[in-house]
Amino acid sequence: MRFTAGDIADQLGGKVLGDRTMPLTGFQAADRARAGDLTFAENRTFFERAEQSAASAIIVDKNFTSERKVLIRVPSARLAFAKVVPLFYPEPGPPTGIHSSAIISEKAEVHPEACIGAHVIIADGAKIGARTVLHGNNYVDEDCEIGEDCAIFHNVTLYPRTKMGNRVRVHAGTIIGSDGFGYVQEGGRHLKVPQIGNVEIEDDAEIGANVTIDRGALGPTHIGKGTKVDNLVQIAHNVSTGENCLVVAQAGIAGSTKLG
Repeated sequence: MRFTAGDIADQLGGKVLGDRTMPLTGFQAADRARAGDLTFAENRTFFERAEQSAASAIIVDKNFTSERKVLIRVPSARLAFAKVVPLFYPEPGPPTGIHSSAIISEKAEVHPEACIGAHVIIADGAKIGARTVLHGNNYVDEDCEIGEDCAIFHNVTLYPRTKMGNRVRVHAGTIIGSDGFGYVQEGGRHLKVPQIGNVEIEDDAEIGANVTIDRGALGPTHIGKGTKVDNLVQIAHNVSTGENCLVVAQAGIAGSTKLG
């Protein structure tokens, strides 16, 4: 994609210091930038590196000046970075269609605009929303519901009655809705407590790779709207997160914990 410094400033509500017509064709870290690239700097150290780089323009949020580079001044350089990268590298639109190897129950509901990849299994009563993509080797068990514009990456398993809202992303290898770890003692032996709840994930949540989220013993394990869960996290039964929580890699959250 090709923009000018002025185009980028207008997108961000920023101000150009220098040539507004400077052509920009990509976005890179300063140490990898080439002529035509845009980069960003959050502090003096990063700004000095960016100014010495081959980048054509720098996004800044401080009162920096430069005789060598075009600057685009914004309230937050990091927020601008998050907004600008998709302009240069837009995510492709969702594919459509159902792969010939997919197995879909006649009692499931798959929206015509959904994409079902290779070796996906969708069980009775499951519902898949518009523009949702199941990338491949996914198992969607009975009565699961996946909303619109979701991305379910390879080798994700959804146990029965898992519910997802819209724009949820679940990365490869994650298992949602497996039994909670619940036992009671009887005669010196461990008696399993049935886990008859489910998992509910609200809109705009993102679940990392190789995450496990156990279903509730009674009622749901709940992931709130906009919550982001990093890779290799274990969330136990009946946990409930609020909105926009962050759970970082390799964390474990014990059963019935409330976050946010």
